[in-house]
Formats: sequence, structure tokens, C-alpha cells
Amino acid sequence: MKAMEDCLTSNGLEYNAFYHFCTTKTFNGENLVFLDKTIKFKLEWRRIFNLLHVSHNAARLRMYRDAVDIYLTLIWDKTAKYPINIPSNISRDLNTLFQSAAAIVAADRPSTPQSGSNVTPWDEPSDPFASVGDHPLRPMLRHSLDKGSATDLISEPGHTSSDNNISLDPSDPLNDFSVPANFDDACFDAAFASIKHMMWEQPYQDFMKSKRNSASTV
Repeated sequence: MKAMEDCLTSNGLEYNAFYHFCTTKTFNGENLVFLDKTIKFKLEWRRIFNLLHVSHNAARLRMYRDAVDIYLTLIWDKTAKYPINIPSNISRDLNTLFQSAAAIVAADRPSTPQSGSNVTPWDEPSDPFASVGDHPLRPMLRHSLDKGSATDLISEPGHTSSDNNISLDPSDPLNDFSVPANFDDACFDAAFASIKHMMWEQPYQDFMKSKRNSASTV
């Protein structure tokens, strides 16, 4: 599995080729997007909670809002165009944690996709971590995946920031929502480990087989 882990955490052509293969051949690119967004979620959690003089409740609400967006775009079958395939017990736990809030957000959004993209529909209706110029699936950081969870990718100490402001949209329908007590940065860990294993079992094997076949015809 280390070969796939090295591929996922690289910034090179190997990663781009695997991403292209998953989106055009095995049609499960949403799995890679989920892995990437989960890692970004972990990094943002660390950044936010390392800020000075920030309200703990405001930080939790901000991170819960970001997690709800991941749930809406990649997990909940009522809103995700291509939901990831995870075991029912993991899905049930995530539904318990996010479904009530997701229903409020979904009801508040327009019925048509914001971006109109047919290339990466799993980025609709929003991408909480995207910035101008970002590819929908920005290459992951170089960290170990050995233990399986997204936390294991974050081996560097959390950084602090001089910007202590947490941006909350005053019109967001979740501003008065009560964040579940059991919500934390490990909320996606079980799904992350499951998707990582799934990608190793077949898509990555098919990808390597395709590479070998291509090399043999050159």
C-alpha cells in the first residue's frame, strides 16, 4: 500500500495520472476528493484552534459548518451527485452527526448547482476550502498514511496565525445551530480509512496495471 500512499501524497505527475485515471476510467474520483477534503479539514481545524483569542464556540461552529459542506457534497445521498461508498455503520454515524444541519443548509440553497460543472460535480454546491486558482483536488501534503486516518497525515506542528478572525457568514442558516457535543476533528476518520482501503483494493491496482500495459506497448 505504500506505493499508493506515496502517490497520494506526492505533488508530481504520478498523482495527477492517478486522479485522471479515477475520473475517466474507474469513475470514482469522488473518493480522492473526499480524502483530500478530509485532510484539508484536519489542517484547518488545527489552524483555527491555534489562533489566539478566538471563541471556542465560534471555532467549533466554523469547523462544523465546513464539515457539513463535505457531508453535503460527498456523503449524503440526498445532495451528493456522486456520494462516496462507505459501510452503513459509518454512514449512519455521519448521518446522526450532520443530517439535521445538512437538511437546513440544503433547504436554504438554490435548486440549481452554483458552478454548473459537469467535470467535478462533487464540488457542488460549495467547496469550503477552495481559494482562487485552486484545482478541485489540490495535491495532498507529504505525510505518512500508515495508520489510516487523516490525522496521521498531519505530522507537522500546527501553525499559528496573526489573523485571529473566524469568518462566519451572517446569513448562514447554521449560525444559531447547536453543534453536537461529540463533533470533533476525528469525525471523518472511519470514512477516511475505509475509502483509503477501497482505493488500494482495486482502483490503484487497475491504475498500475494500465501503466504496465502502456509501458509494454512503447
